[in-house]
Amino acid sequence: MKRTTTLGGLIAAIGLAAVSLLPVAPAAAAGTENGAYGMLVAGNPDAPTFFRAVTKAAVPLVVGTGGTASDASETAFVDSGGRLATASLLTATVTPTSAAATAESVGLLRPTFGPSTPLVFVGAVETTCLFDAATGTVSGAVAIEGGVVSGGTALPAAPGANTAVATGGTETLVLNRQRTAPDGSLIVDGIVYTDESGNVVVLASATCQPADLLAVDAVAPVVALGAAGLAALGGAAWYGRLRRRPSSVAHPALAD
Repeated sequence: MKRTTTLGGLIAAIGLAAVSLLPVAPAAAAGTENGAYGMLVAGNPDAPTFFRAVTKAAVPLVVGTGGTASDASETAFVDSGGRLATASLLTATVTPTSAAATAESVGLLRPTFGPSTPLVFVGAVETTCLFDAATGTVSGAVAIEGGVVSGGTALPAAPGANTAVATGGTETLVLNRQRTAPDGSLIVDGIVYTDESGNVVVLASATCQPADLLAVDAVAPVVALGAAGLAALGGAAWYGRLRRRPSSVAHPALAD
């Protein structure tokens, strides 16, 4: 009896040791996917009827640990039919440790009852984010080529995080908007344009989790198998002990 009990304890101890030696994913890596998209439009429901933007889901959108997608062109409209934003050759790419999005020939416009008024032109905007395994941190950056506001003000080629640019009106323009989500992921938006009616256009957005998702995906099932294996080993050890007990001894789950 004593020998069986010792063997069961030894098996359980080995199982615990095996689990403790498994690699553990970073605690901050609560998320499981990176993501990127070229354009998103959020219409303001309180905007005047004719100037409310037609909401557009993120396109082209890539979410996961790997993939790429592209769209030849996209246009955002308001209800009156006026243009709010235009872009060509939008791309989105993700890997287990990075994400990137681009938009070319970007035009941001001020909708009116007549033809929309050009406000900002950008030759190209590229947004990137990257998880650095050496430091365990995520960083993001935005690069802009040929950006200019109506009137001649040039946009910076490498804007710092959350750079606000004057438009000469009530619209707002933010370059390299960076936010940290509750799960620790970093969201980097290349250009965020809010028109005078409160409609929002986001161009070239990338999101990165604070982890190498390939490593996280590989660790999760191994840890799960380790725990399951431990339970199985413990169960086997207990079953061995139970078989050697007198039949009058109750199962521990039924004991007082």
